[in-house]
Amino acid sequence: MRLDTANRAFLTLVALALAPFVLLGVFGCGVLSYLAYRIAADGPGVLTADADLRPAAAFFAVVSAGTVLAVRSLWQQHRATRRLAEHVRANQLSANADINAACQRVGLARVVDVVDSAEAWSFTYGLRAPRVAVSSHLAASASADELDAVLAHEWYHVRNRDPLKVVVARALPSAFFFLPALGHLRTRYLAGRELAADRRAVDATGRRPLAAALYRVVAGPGWPELATAAAIGGEDLLDVRLTQLETGEEPAMTTVPRPVLAATAIGLVLLAAALVATVVGVGGPGEVMDMDSGREMGVEMGGFEILGGLSCGAAFVVGGALVYRRFARRHG
Repeated sequence: MRLDTANRAFLTLVALALAPFVLLGVFGCGVLSYLAYRIAADGPGVLTADADLRPAAAFFAVVSAGTVLAVRSLWQQHRATRRLAEHVRANQLSANADINAACQRVGLARVVDVVDSAEAWSFTYGLRAPRVAVSSHLAASASADELDAVLAHEWYHVRNRDPLKVVVARALPSAFFFLPALGHLRTRYLAGRELAADRRAVDATGRRPLAAALYRVVAGPGWPELATAAAIGGEDLLDVRLTQLETGEEPAMTTVPRPVLAATAIGLVLLAAALVATVVGVGGPGEVMDMDSGREMGVEMGGFEILGGLSCGAAFVVGGALVYRRFARRHG
């Protein structure tokens, strides 16, 4: 998939989040492991004893808060996606000949579910193997060209794996709440994906069928889980989508405001400063001290840094793989 505005925004969001993530993985886990060891061995008083570990405590509090928010976001999306899939299965109908023919023309054979509904709507849902849900009213009332335009739009979301990306785009700004630019990049991605999907539909069917389909399918079903699930649909961004149809060009996206960029840079600097202050305060592995006990502490700190970093890295990889497999099995 080429790097259109949506994909560039998504990759920028991920890249910006990787900076603090690498910082946490390389240094943070080791420092926090050492901090936990010292508190367990010597009690909470160690925070203000020989070495001032209060920066580490602040660092731990920020990371923990971000982790809780990210887990909460993932859990909410998991529950909503499961309910959405159950709702689709409970109301699913057999596809008629017109739907099957349209799926063959567009390239969505065997991934489209027709759902019993008196409203006209469509959306893409699922993670490992995204699917398209189309209401029975839309399937019956839309012309062949309009149906092709709707399915060509959803084809982009399926091939671009947008339901999975939207889960990441929601969770990362929660995890790194101190980097406000991530929220703006998420909004930019959400807008860009719809415009890119519309361009795909125009290439496949022309402007007129898509314009008619947009006015027919401006709203998704009134299911509360649709807004939170790993799904792409709804009536958002209708104005910019119509502007693109009228002009034939992608509307200019709003850039991240400079104050937001400045606040994001300050957040990264403060996070790094807290981590550096912690390492300097407790004594790093390269520190040379006169007393044998001090030298042993430096070696001990280095060992906990390495062990903690490796343990956290392995935990992130294993935990991420387990979460992905769980999501994929339920919603694939």
